[in-house]
Amino acid sequence: MMRYLQASLLEECNISHFDEWATDFGTVKTDYELKPESDGKYQLKTRFAQFNNLPELMGMFKEAADIRTADTLDLEKPLAHVHEVVAQPSKIQKRLIKSLSKRASKIRAGGVDPRDDNMLSITNDGRKIGLDQRLMQSGCPDDPNSKVNMCVNNVFDIYTRTAEKKSTQVIFCDMSTPKQADRQDRFEIYRPSENGYDLSRRKVGLGKENSKSYIGSFDDIKKYIEKNSSDIEDKLLEGDIAVFRVPSADGQSIESRAAVYMNGKFSETNSVDLLEKLAMSPIEDMPPKKFNIYDDIRTKLTEMGVPEKEIAFIHDYDTAEKKQELFNAMNSGDVRVLLGSTQKCGAGMNAQEKMVALHHLDAPLRPSDDEPF
Repeated sequence: MMRYLQASLLEECNISHFDEWATDFGTVKTDYELKPESDGKYQLKTRFAQFNNLPELMGMFKEAADIRTADTLDLEKPLAHVHEVVAQPSKIQKRLIKSLSKRASKIRAGGVDPRDDNMLSITNDGRKIGLDQRLMQSGCPDDPNSKVNMCVNNVFDIYTRTAEKKSTQVIFCDMSTPKQADRQDRFEIYRPSENGYDLSRRKVGLGKENSKSYIGSFDDIKKYIEKNSSDIEDKLLEGDIAVFRVPSADGQSIESRAAVYMNGKFSETNSVDLLEKLAMSPIEDMPPKKFNIYDDIRTKLTEMGVPEKEIAFIHDYDTAEKKQELFNAMNSGDVRVLLGSTQKCGAGMNAQEKMVALHHLDAPLRPSDDEPF
């Protein structure tokens, strides 16, 4: 920030590189810290550890910045009661953690190409194991005493006790978020080419997938195109084929419909023939869904008795207007459980009127995100 705002001041102080700034205002320390492979052993690491000459640094920076801390702002904040819930590792998790140690030893010995495996990958896998063993091996059993299941039980307990007040809760999870690319309700444009037809555009998420609120007829398709004309029609060319993939009401199959863009409009007169040109079938079996924590939590809560309409994913609300509708639904108690990541569901989310609990499944990367409010 000083290089951006106070370049001339740094030049007057003969500071032209970060190393010079760090020499004046920082201290480098070498200390022991836990190895990232979580085998209980320590290693020596040299890091930029603390600031020196802090009054002088603040005096310089205040020439370009107005500094306000939480103490000086005197903001009214609710009193947070923090409860740390400890989940014991399963035998499978312990075995997986030992495998991380073996991988790290091979990397330190220099026998592994960084493109195949590296310490960052090991750290990320360690976070996956800590969250849920099924993220590392999808065939692993669901541990009833896992962190996720403990969270589900806590959420349902609070949900039941606060039913009369319609209190709301938020579950924060930064890993294993639902991916839009995995959704099967899609609008795709295929464009003629020398080799046949190439995928030109794709929009995933035509409806609210879990409530089966899909586009159900070609009239719905036309309405969808008209509603999104500024995003779609100005990019269409004659001969383009539009394909709408719509999951069936029972969620067991996918129905596809195709229409060709001719003379400024779509025609579905030969949908089956158009699909054959694209080597597609009008009806396909629903592919197996990749495991993720969000769907797992929602499934378990609905099985316990929480209505599906009262559970929401922040990732399904991708515009400011949709997010505001979600926040209004939470403030009224119509949506009582929201799942989201720290980035999407953190600062700027004004849905706290009935908020009674926040659940953090994994540690955020920034210390500021770990503050309750």
